[in-house]
Amino acid sequence: MNYMKIQRKSGFFIILLLILPIFASFTILEINATEDTSVTAKGFENTVVIEFENGEMNTLNIKTIRMWVSADNSFKSFKSEPGWSGAKYSDGQLLEFTASDMLKPGESAKFGVITDKKVSGINWKAIANNGNEIGPEKVKVMEISQTQIIIENENVEDVKQTGETL
Repeated sequence: MNYMKIQRKSGFFIILLLILPIFASFTILEINATEDTSVTAKGFENTVVIEFENGEMNTLNIKTIRMWVSADNSFKSFKSEPGWSGAKYSDGQLLEFTASDMLKPGESAKFGVITDKKVSGINWKAIANNGNEIGPEKVKVMEISQTQIIIENENVEDVKQTGETL
């Protein structure tokens, strides 16, 4: 009788050891999909241009992108690339963009937004065609300055003319 209990327990552990790696591999695939989506944001005052790039190694096709700001701010307007339609929700705090064609691996899409107040970051989440979500995450807005870059010329030493004069 003790022999049967030991056999059942060892059978249970063997099955567990066989099933556990399968679940672990699905988790690793999900983590890789998240890591291979890059988002950059460049802003000047209340205007921000956000670029989403679906990495070449990503296995997901992105269908929907959601962006939102903090409760004390809202989106005044937005612009998207051709092939994307957008809408404002939650009193202008949430934008949702949907692609007519999905954003495939290796492709990118840009969106322009104008907020009521200057923002330091924008929250985002991408949703793939199979319902998997990438994010939510926050992208920091890189401020673009309006100051001009001045390049100072070095003093040129005496220039000597060479060649014939006509």
